[in-house]
Amino acid sequence: MQTKQRTTHMTIAAGLALTTLLLSIWFAAPAYTEIGMRSAYANHELEMRTGTVGGVVYCSSTTPSKLITKQQLLFVFADGTRRHTPVNDVIIEPIKLGSVAQVGFWDGSIVSVNGTYVADQWHGLFFLFLLLPVALVALIIQLVTLGTKRKETLPKPAGFIMAAGLVALISGLVSFVFECSWWPIIVLSSSVALPLCAYTVAKRLTV
Repeated sequence: MQTKQRTTHMTIAAGLALTTLLLSIWFAAPAYTEIGMRSAYANHELEMRTGTVGGVVYCSSTTPSKLITKQQLLFVFADGTRRHTPVNDVIIEPIKLGSVAQVGFWDGSIVSVNGTYVADQWHGLFFLFLLLPVALVALIIQLVTLGTKRKETLPKPAGFIMAAGLVALISGLVSFVFECSWWPIIVLSSSVALPLCAYTVAKRLTV
């Protein structure tokens, strides 16, 4: 019976480890880009170039509650290169064909126009940061369970795993409100550390 139970725990741990690895690989590149762009913008470290507006495109969509207008700009630079801003709801005004603007670059991508942050925001990154802490906390608790002989004395893991997602959501929203450049690191570290600290305390109290 114990062998079967241990095999079940090992299978769960292996599945969680694979899930965590895949999520980590998935979020690494966009998280690096998000941190790099926002840090360079906040610290005024973007590569600034003067560009001429060669095209302005607007597109609109409607939701049940409002009209959403998005903008994309085409810039032509002195060396003949042409770059587009991402299509998003950050509207640069006043601007028209032939306008000259200061364009900020990071790693070849447009990040700002005339001091306004226009870089594309990968919204899936926030969704990932709700999943990754949950998977990490579940994995670590599962590994602790594997290494404990008297498993019946361990706290129930469900509440701590749910807490990881809740802390990730709250810390993410707070980071967005305060426009923190390093929000991926803050969200990940807080949403893993706090539930695991609480689990450790609860584990000690039940022994």
